[in-house]
Amino acid sequence: MERVVLNFIILSSCLILKTYQSEEFHHSTEDEVIFRVTRGVHSHDNECRYKKSSWSECDSSNLQRKTLNLKRGDSTCEQTKVVTRHCKKTCKYEKGEWSECETNSKVRTATLKPKSDSSCQPTRTLTKKCKKACKYNKQAAWSECDFATGKKSKVLNLKNGSPQVCEAQKKITRSCQKAS
Repeated sequence: MERVVLNFIILSSCLILKTYQSEEFHHSTEDEVIFRVTRGVHSHDNECRYKKSSWSECDSSNLQRKTLNLKRGDSTCEQTKVVTRHCKKTCKYEKGEWSECETNSKVRTATLKPKSDSSCQPTRTLTKKCKKACKYNKQAAWSECDFATGKKSKVLNLKNGSPQVCEAQKKITRSCQKAS
């Protein structure tokens, strides 16, 4: 019995909250925006249709505005609505050449192209790890299969690359079941 009374109280509270709830939904088509406003349980849905305008230029606060003018609706509809959004920055850069590798990384500077957003950084620096320019002679023969480990190996000798950066020899191992 207590559970039934508790459920009734919870349902009644939800209904009371729903009665005073006011929500605004909108749907957008190619040339208009539709707002549906629900006010109270007994009132009917009110549909306000607005004609879209173009987005304004970005202002100093990096916002754009679009004014919506009432196309169809009753007296509860606002005559105009203003919608705002953050501007997308159009930062386009001319990429420079990569520098030589130093301390295992290389750098390039990109410079802002003309007609880009003035709030963009004038230059930006890109850093990338250098690939080791180590080339090994892969013609070495595979060892016999080690049945204890199920693996075979071969030793590759440095063909091209700096001995200061590259290992003189490189041992590679693979499963005996792979083709040689």
